[in-house]
Amino acid sequence: MTKFRAPVCGGSPQTKASNRDTTLKRRYFVAIGSTSVKAMIRSTAAPVSVPALATNCQIPNSNSTDAITNIPIFADLTTEIARDPTAFKSVVKKRANKLIVGKSSVKQEVKAVSTTRNVDVFVSRLHPETQSDDLECCVKSTKTDFAIIDITCNKLQSKYEELYASFHVSIKVDSADMSQAVKVFMSPDTWPCGIFVKRFFKRKDD
Repeated sequence: MTKFRAPVCGGSPQTKASNRDTTLKRRYFVAIGSTSVKAMIRSTAAPVSVPALATNCQIPNSNSTDAITNIPIFADLTTEIARDPTAFKSVVKKRANKLIVGKSSVKQEVKAVSTTRNVDVFVSRLHPETQSDDLECCVKSTKTDFAIIDITCNKLQSKYEELYASFHVSIKVDSADMSQAVKVFMSPDTWPCGIFVKRFFKRKDD
């Protein structure tokens, strides 16, 4: 392999051979980033021939593509996507139609279908001799701003029946009064001192 002595950019043809070879190696290393050329620069041996370079010694532009692999870089891809109006699709969330429930007490030309809901309550730590009628009277004596349609009390089997009794109390009210009924019957002021109360949820298979 013959040695290649290319003219150096901005240099004079009369420059010494040693300076010309050193400059050529450095420009070649900057252009391709080769570790082998880097090793040659550090070496103190005699001048080593390198592949031919362009006479204008231009370094590839790394802004658009990789200087070695010629593969587009990530920054260019993101820039192209950002400029493409079809790359992204704007999603507009549809507003759900708000449900309105009438509450006028003046207009009586038409009537709505009455719907009811149950407030299910678990009541425990009652005296073992407590009966369903006693619990119903306790619920009915509660002062409320809504009407109680029906009350159902079912005695549950307790772990220690000789110590305490537990009941499932179902209070039927109008659907419009459901939220208010839950607040009333889940308030500690509604029940006697020492009574344990919490929401009762039926099993799905019941």
